[in-house]
Amino acid sequence: MPKKELFQKLYLAELRSRLASVSLGELLLILKNVVLPAGKLREHKDNYALVAYAQKTWAFIYLDIYGEEALSLSELLSAIRQCQRSKLKLIKVFVPGELAFSPKELTFLPAEIDLDLYFGERFWSLLAATSLAPNVTMLRARAASTPRRLQVIKQQILKKRRQRGYLIYGVCLLVMASLQLGNFYLNVVSGLFLLFLALLVGIQKGETAVK
Repeated sequence: MPKKELFQKLYLAELRSRLASVSLGELLLILKNVVLPAGKLREHKDNYALVAYAQKTWAFIYLDIYGEEALSLSELLSAIRQCQRSKLKLIKVFVPGELAFSPKELTFLPAEIDLDLYFGERFWSLLAATSLAPNVTMLRARAASTPRRLQVIKQQILKKRRQRGYLIYGVCLLVMASLQLGNFYLNVVSGLFLLFLALLVGIQKGETAVK
């Protein structure tokens, strides 16, 4: 996997982890400070908040997808209808994922509804400018070291398989020699040699672990 792609995956995973660690109230305040920093948080309840600025009121709504791939249209419309019942026309919706529909499908909404959607890349880019953003330097270091760690693990697995193979075949040959099956001396010599190789692999593994 290219380092850039690995870094992006690590970055998004860390960002999701940090996102899950804050309360909805804290998250909505963070989003408000980025999107409308001059606004005043007037009310907060569950997954939405009211933000007042310049004699206008915005509804900030966070719609979690709870591990699903995308937000459904019905879930979004339910949130919009809730705002309409409260006479709210300025709506900002934040989704930590993708949409299961095209934003073009929302053309049927009343003209007075001013809907602003933050989803997918736009949502994650928004969080990059907040206190939730991961330490880029540390993640780059992890991305650079991960391929090396994977290579070491792969080598250790191969050595373990090789050692097990030497050990099994060596013991089998010695058992065959004791049962006088096949060439006695050849089986003894070959069996001892394979056991010796298994011992060498074990010593190499021990030295690697010490390092």
